[in-house]
Amino acid sequence: MVPMILRSLVFLLLTLAVAPSTGWSQDSPKPPVVPPELDPVEARKGQLHLPLVFGQTQLRFGTQPATASKGRVRHTGWTIVASPKHRVRAVLDGRVVHVERLRGYGLTVVIDHGHGYHSVYSHLKKAQVAVGDAVEWGAPLGTIGSTGSLDGVKLYFELRHEGRPIDPAGWFLPARELRRRLQQ
Repeated sequence: MVPMILRSLVFLLLTLAVAPSTGWSQDSPKPPVVPPELDPVEARKGQLHLPLVFGQTQLRFGTQPATASKGRVRHTGWTIVASPKHRVRAVLDGRVVHVERLRGYGLTVVIDHGHGYHSVYSHLKKAQVAVGDAVEWGAPLGTIGSTGSLDGVKLYFELRHEGRPIDPAGWFLPARELRRRLQQ
């Protein structure tokens, strides 16, 4: 079953990697104002909010112990657990390029942020966006759920660049700073 799940996700992500980026049009949200020599997505590194305001990161990017065996498994994103009422939000401006159920990942939304960057949000209970929608940073994408999950309500989140997973750790505001901003 796992190889089939991986094939499904790999096919989707390879398709996105070779598809031309949607870029920014007049109808798209405006990217942040940064010096032109910098990639506007890369310039936001360290400034993003998590896709769930309230939640606990259960698994992080990298090699993790396998739950069913004594082996280890490579985790290409973050698994965040939270209660089912919480909304999942876009971490950057972009255009929705995929909303579909994927075997093993459940209801999945993929956003193209331009410049080869994509974010992936899986196990949603319900999606509030459709393919082609322009979304702004912080826009609700849906609610956290357990579709495609064998172990409860959670969000599986990935950041990808040029079709390859990247560790999201350095992209987000530290939790202390995020809490401070939310209290203002």
